[in-house]
Amino acid sequence: MGPLSAQDAMTMSGRQTYTITALAGPNLAGRRRPKGPTIELTPAEAEYELRAGTIVAADQPLPAPTVAPAVQLTDTITLTRNGAPREVLVSDFVALLRAELGSAEPPEPSVGLDLSAPLSTDNLPVS
Repeated sequence: MGPLSAQDAMTMSGRQTYTITALAGPNLAGRRRPKGPTIELTPAEAEYELRAGTIVAADQPLPAPTVAPAVQLTDTITLTRNGAPREVLVSDFVALLRAELGSAEPPEPSVGLDLSAPLSTDNLPVS
């Protein structure tokens, strides 16, 4: 019998090949992320990473990339009043704007504010 192929050796060791997704950070399964697009892990090593979406089985397609909203309600922004900066949650700022502008609707889970333009009542996402 000849030498084992790399795939047969991985199968015998219980390791499987997984493709690394864009969500992965510098560490995967408790070790430094490899330089290539794949990693070999045992099912136990891969369990958390699969749930987190940082890897997918090599025979599965990569998930479609998602784009995070520019601003979320849990972000903080710095407002300045009389030269003094103040950190404010976006959700609090939106609630204040809604109250000032007369909208009784609760804030949406994420708000897409265009921060490249000055805020005014004309371009706020308030219904």
